[in-house]
Amino acid sequence: MALEEYKRKRNFSKTPEPAPDKEKGAIEAKEPCRYFIQRHDATRLHYDLRLEVDGVLKSWAVPKGPSLDPTQKRLAMEVEDHPLGYGTFEGNIPEGNYGAGSVMLWDRGRFEAVGPTPAREQLAHGELKFDLEGEKLHGGFALIKMKRTQKNEWLLIKHRDESAVDGWNIEDVNRSISTKRTQDEIAADAPLVKSTPSGRAPLAGAVRAAMPEEIEPMKAFLTDSPPEGTGWLYEIKWDGVRALGYVKNEKLKLYSRKSQPITAQYPELADFAKHVNAESAVVDGEIAVVDENGRPEFQLLQPRIMASGKAAIAEAAAAAPVTYYLFDLLYYNGFDLRKCPLIERKELLKSILSNHPRFRYSEHFEDQGKELLAQARKASLEGVIAKKAASLYESKRSAAWLKLKLVQQQEFVICGFTKKLRDTFASLMLGIYRDGKLEYAGNVGTGFNEASLNAIYHKLQPLITARSPFTTYKLPTSRGVTWVKPELVCEIKFAQWTKDSHLRAPVFLGLRPDADPKDCVREVAVPSETTAPPKKTARRVSGR
Repeated sequence: MALEEYKRKRNFSKTPEPAPDKEKGAIEAKEPCRYFIQRHDATRLHYDLRLEVDGVLKSWAVPKGPSLDPTQKRLAMEVEDHPLGYGTFEGNIPEGNYGAGSVMLWDRGRFEAVGPTPAREQLAHGELKFDLEGEKLHGGFALIKMKRTQKNEWLLIKHRDESAVDGWNIEDVNRSISTKRTQDEIAADAPLVKSTPSGRAPLAGAVRAAMPEEIEPMKAFLTDSPPEGTGWLYEIKWDGVRALGYVKNEKLKLYSRKSQPITAQYPELADFAKHVNAESAVVDGEIAVVDENGRPEFQLLQPRIMASGKAAIAEAAAAAPVTYYLFDLLYYNGFDLRKCPLIERKELLKSILSNHPRFRYSEHFEDQGKELLAQARKASLEGVIAKKAASLYESKRSAAWLKLKLVQQQEFVICGFTKKLRDTFASLMLGIYRDGKLEYAGNVGTGFNEASLNAIYHKLQPLITARSPFTTYKLPTSRGVTWVKPELVCEIKFAQWTKDSHLRAPVFLGLRPDADPKDCVREVAVPSETTAPPKKTARRVSGR
């Protein structure tokens, strides 16, 4: 595999460098593609040139760095492929790890192979001609493999064109394009240098406004297959909790999709403001816990959701730290961006983020829904989100955002419980709303552990009532059932719906304190040939 050497050299529990994302590695990117250059102060100072080719970053270590001077030929040593997520990495690799030292994001932009032959074929023949359009580098370049050598030695040469600069000195542009820091400031883990708001709109369509105190998040409809046509962005569906982050006065405040404050629940995210180049901002994303393979899993997040009290929260954070995956920017330095196209909001978001293990930009792929969905299936992920690149941000469920699920999973209202052998409960009775009425959907008795049984049982006690919350229901029997007020929501994974609208093989994943019980309705897919929302059932969602 292309990234095996990269993984072999690194222990991702000890280095902040990104682990490869299985869902991305095999996707063939369309040109023009991205490029990144990092200034790496390891055993020796050098620059790392990285070109996106076939879903990975082909990489070369350039000891003296690239040059805009055509007379300066630079040695470039080919090294192992890196994952796409590495492109925005900036920070410190601790001592004892491969490549220990400070890493600066020195340049980034687009590259395109020159001529009809794809980049992969040119590289295989030992000569790649390409154009760069970045923040520091521009114009034509060539990578030429040196002959009569057993090593992976190449030459990086600048073409003589309108971008050429004789006598160009790389040390004249030695600050990070992401955080504006010097190499020494990065090594000292100094906060990023904040840009001062210029007074000009950062994007066309941006509206000058005070920071909103509350924004209802935009939500997606369920669909059965990737939408037809072009102009769609595809992202991984992170299996976590939705969180809007408000940055102001060097502090972060986090709110759930129900606008409940959740900042204290995730103390490891407290220094986020240091890693975003903004005086003020509102970001949208998903908080998740990933397993040893880098796969987000909602059950791993459940102890974080359930923890209460400063000591318990700190203990849970140490045992299962979260990652905040950011996919949208709604407000920036005095301007409301919700009327700007999504693709432009995302590009601005990526440009102001400093890569950090706890804060990650959620990458997207343009018009590659089937490919990303196939990779997500191989990696056993929950699914994929499709978003119109030109979509504006709407505080509602919108057909401009569509979710494609690989796992049957949604939210249900807890309506009661049964007791048999357990001291707490044997199963939970689940309900969903249809036309404003609560209907029985089945019982779930698996997916619990001792801690969750006790915690849920404790939360159910004050909700016990003598009356069934179901308006109409079809139960095998109501004997031995303790009814509760329909105020708690849980996430359930299941095999399918039966003919009588009950769940088959349900598994409890966790509580959803951020969800409104009235939003728990049976999800019905929007037909893939249309992006119009379904009739009257526009609230059929439990999604994020």
